[in-house]
Amino acid sequence: MTTEWWQAGDVTEQPPPPDYVVRSGRPARPSNSLGAAAVLIGAVALFMSLLPVPAYFAWAPGIVAVVLGSIGTTRPRLSRVSSVVGIVLGAVGLLIATLVTFA
Repeated sequence: MTTEWWQAGDVTEQPPPPDYVVRSGRPARPSNSLGAAAVLIGAVALFMSLLPVPAYFAWAPGIVAVVLGSIGTTRPRLSRVSSVVGIVLGAVGLLIATLVTFA
């Protein structure tokens, strides 16, 4: 009869480890995920507005970037830099898309 390694008789029983949470010295800083999304979508709108055919559809991500950036600036205790950058990228994408579409 063979015994498996977990059934060996010479292993001493140890109590389970205590439940604890390892924390660093400072609390986690909240992130502005709406601002990051506004930057990403604003960059997509700007890129789309520079291409001939997708420029006709670049207004949609431009509007979404401006809305997300605006919401991100109103949230308390968060950095507003990424939200403002998202608003600017979305607005520039909207402007270029409008000029390409109607000019």
